[in-house]
Amino acid sequence: MRHGRRYGAEVRRLERAWGEVFDPDEVDTALRHKPAKVVALVHAETSTGALQPMEAMAEIIHKHGGLFLIDCVTSLGGVPVLIDGWDVDMAYSATQKCLSCPPGLGPLTVGARARKRSGAGRHAFRTGIWT
Repeated sequence: MRHGRRYGAEVRRLERAWGEVFDPDEVDTALRHKPAKVVALVHAETSTGALQPMEAMAEIIHKHGGLFLIDCVTSLGGVPVLIDGWDVDMAYSATQKCLSCPPGLGPLTVGARARKRSGAGRHAFRTGIWT
């Protein structure tokens, strides 16, 4: 959240109690009230075992013109992470959590919709530049 603000984005939070997940209707209502360019959701939370219901989220987010970003740091390698099946635009993870690999690596995927929206060429993400 602080990173978005650092780059000048208006960041809004939709919050739930610790261990609870979002209902897709909540996300739809929030976006109907005020659309967002990017909606980021944490897929899983290890402390409570919360697992976000991703199946309907992309359709809702895309309907309101947003990109769908998921944090799958604690889920990649432990539960299914269906990037194409859920129509996720961007996702990132980390190797030291569920994958049990050395820290310092950050798997990232950026789909065509996100690349097109960035206005950058297909190699922009490989160099860390996103205009």
